[in-house]
Amino acid sequence: MVTTNPLLDLSLSCGPDNPPTRPSMSCLQSLSQRGYKVILSHDGTRFTVEPSAKLRSQPKLCALIRDKREQILAELLAQRDAEQNAQQQAQLDQQRASDVIRGILDPRPDILYDSALWTQLLRSAALADSSLFGPLHGFRCLGAQLCSSVTGFHIVYDATQPGFEDQDDFDTEFRKWFRQNDDFNSRRDNELTALLRSI
Repeated sequence: MVTTNPLLDLSLSCGPDNPPTRPSMSCLQSLSQRGYKVILSHDGTRFTVEPSAKLRSQPKLCALIRDKREQILAELLAQRDAEQNAQQQAQLDQQRASDVIRGILDPRPDILYDSALWTQLLRSAALADSSLFGPLHGFRCLGAQLCSSVTGFHIVYDATQPGFEDQDDFDTEFRKWFRQNDDFNSRRDNELTALLRSI
């Protein structure tokens, strides 16, 4: 009976004339499963296999790795390229998100005294990916304003703005969107408090 040393079964010897009997794994995966880490050099022309002391005790495996050097090197380069591409895409996505957030402005710049604060509040809500961004934007469009007190900022009704019929209408809508007695709006209330403290 012919047996195969599992340390040498790196699934690297399959080809058109020798198809695999099971899904083949990459050289790196095979080595990783056996407790080895393959490290690519900075210039991308060579690699080392760690732990080297363990590898030295496996001369046949060393020979197989040398024989498959180009394949292992190609896998390492492809892995490095994929990681770099993913990092570049993440940076690009972050930059796009930052550009979008910087583009958020107070929808009522005509209300001058708290316009900068509303811009900051809305950007904070967008940056936090908060579900409050829409309601906050809507309230501001209707003329809601920010008022400072010893406990921080509060969103208040302004009778000079036509968005709400009166204080009762404002209070009803505010409770509807932020203060209903359920878990969802309790979380919103906490979110709103945190956002108001951030400005």
